[in-house]
Amino acid sequence: MRLGPEFKDFKVETDKDVTIYGVQAGSGPALLLLHGYPQTHLIWHKIASQLTKTYTVIALDLRGYGASSKPPGDDKHITYSKRVMAQDCVKGRLLLPQSPSQTSH
Repeated sequence: MRLGPEFKDFKVETDKDVTIYGVQAGSGPALLLLHGYPQTHLIWHKIASQLTKTYTVIALDLRGYGASSKPPGDDKHITYSKRVMAQDCVKGRLLLPQSPSQTSH
C-alpha cells in the first residue's frame, strides 16, 4: 500500500545506525504527519493525497515502526523516548526548504 502515486520515498540518517523512512509530496507550507501506536505513515492513506493540494506533506515512520530503523533499546528507554523521536522528526524536516510548518498527530 502507498499513500498515493505522487508520494516519493526518502530516508534520512538521524543517529548512528538509525534511518528514518518517510514519504513526501505536494507544495506549499510543510505539514508533518505523525502516526500513533501501533500504526505507520500509512494511517494517513485516506487524506494524504488531498492534503498535497495545499501543503508539502511529509509522513514519517517513527523509529521502531514500519520501514524505519529499529535500534536496540536501553535500560533507561532513552532510545525510544519521545524526545529522541522528536529529534528524528526535526532532522527529517530539515530536508525541506524553509517554510511555515504545521504538525499533526
